[in-house]
Amino acid sequence: MMKQELLAWSRRVAPLGLLALVAGAAIYAGAPATGYKVIRRIPIGGEGGWDYLRVDPDAKRIYVLRGSHMMVVDEVSGKVIGDVPAENTKNMHGVALATDLGKGFTSNG
Repeated sequence: MMKQELLAWSRRVAPLGLLALVAGAAIYAGAPATGYKVIRRIPIGGEGGWDYLRVDPDAKRIYVLRGSHMMVVDEVSGKVIGDVPAENTKNMHGVALATDLGKGFTSNG
């Protein structure tokens, strides 16, 4: 009896599994190419991961938010040129630049 129930179950489930497999392949194959490619990697080191980063193309700087601090990286040399601690905050997540005012703002958790 158990064998017959298993056979009946597989007859009901197999078409759904096949449909899911075909649909997944179609979605993957139909995804448009983004045109993005890695042109350079800049290892900056430091502890922990990072949340968001912000590129300032005019100043040629990359701002990397790492929770307890923000690292400022020179885009040309790849060197860390500043490290700003997150004093009196829980975590820094993102940064917005007001270049016309010479100011930057972080969103903190």
